Amino acid sequence: MALKHVEKIDLNFRPEKFRELSQYVARASNRPIPPWKPIVGASLFWYESGSRSAGVIDDPTTFEVFSPEDVGLRRRFVLGKYSGVASLRLKLSEHGITVSNEEAALLICRLRSKSMKLKRALFDAEVVEFYEELIGEVREEVAAMKATGAEAQAEACVAAAEIAERVAGHDVSASRDGKGADGDGVPVTAEEA
Repeated sequence: MALKHVEKIDLNFRPEKFRELSQYVARASNRPIPPWKPIVGASLFWYESGSRSAGVIDDPTTFEVFSPEDVGLRRRFVLGKYSGVASLRLKLSEHGITVSNEEAALLICRLRSKSMKLKRALFDAEVVEFYEELIGEVREEVAAMKATGAEAQAEACVAAAEIAERVAGHDVSASRDGKGADGDGVPVTAEEA
């Protein structure tokens, strides 16, 4: 792959078959392929982190030297405690659902909490079910914020979600009113909220 992508040398082979060949060898040798294995590992192109997901959504070459299809894999965005607004909006759009930035910010805060309670990332079906359960309540909150002239609070929800994506090693979320759980507008950890 280095010769192909760095040196632009065509070795006349089909790298999109690497994964298939690796799986064949794994079955024949009774040795599974570790998910983190370079080039052919199943989780090589999986993203959960909000900032990394947003970067890959905007421009895949930000984090990928070659595309997943080049080696027989596919890109996936996993929603969990480190996910951000961009990956939630993308995941929902895959299911034909569109949400505003404010709605996504409120939903992602709650989604992170659910993921932490379950101690795992959420499956696509769980994300859609979660959306269907909460969207009415979330839309009411966004409408109430806008109706009371609290657009700053709605924007704070989006800002809090963006900050949470950037804070290394901490899961930060906003309270239901868009301010920090302590009321001073500073996001706090989900455990404190």
